[in-house]
Amino acid sequence: MALAVVALALGVAGFFLPVLPTVPFVLLAAFAAARGSERLHAWMRNHASFGPMLRDWEREGAVSLRALELQV
Repeated sequence: MALAVVALALGVAGFFLPVLPTVPFVLLAAFAAARGSERLHAWMRNHASFGPMLRDWEREGAVSLRALELQV
């Protein structure tokens, strides 16, 4: 759970800091949340920004280019 929260915080910081990647930290947070907190994982999957990226990753094993635009 702690890893999920820290990784999510770094992912959110990546929205605002161009030197910090967003997508890898959000994926790490989802991985950790899936094992530590079903509630946090469900929240992330239903979130307007994180949800499409996570669903793409789970379905296809890849993140769409649209999700990568969140970093810019």
